[in-house]
Amino acid sequence: TSGQKSFPCVAPMFEFERFGKHGTWVNKDLLPHTAGIVDDITIIRSVNTEAI
Repeated sequence: TSGQKSFPCVAPMFEFERFGKHGTWVNKDLLPHTAGIVDDITIIRSVNTEAI
């Protein structure tokens, strides 16, 4: 991927909604329990790669 000239994106396959006090995006159909406890857990939203 480091030699790619473009990085095409694909639309999400599922709908996401905001949950909790801070409006964390969660899919309630795939993760119904997580949607209910999103303020009580830590979600790390980062990615690191040397391939790009």
